[in-house]
Amino acid sequence: MALYINQTGILKEVKEKPFKLEKDIQKVFEANLPAIMGLELVKSEFALKNKRIDTLAYDPQTSHCTSISTFASRTSPSTDQSL
Repeated sequence: MALYINQTGILKEVKEKPFKLEKDIQKVFEANLPAIMGLELVKSEFALKNKRIDTLAYDPQTSHCTSISTFASRTSPSTDQSL
């Protein structure tokens, strides 16, 4: 899906700049978590027993935690799962 920017009434396509590492995607995503998804960051790289969670976030609207796994793939950029 193409993205565009409005430059004084003329739309110009935004060029894709792929992330080199999965960790880079995760850092940008976590830094912008409230704006993107309305969630609050609880912990990054969270381990629970023998499981690893990339991002643990809290949803203040539902009072639930959400685990978010980040993948560096064009077909599946991220998957989120409720705990």
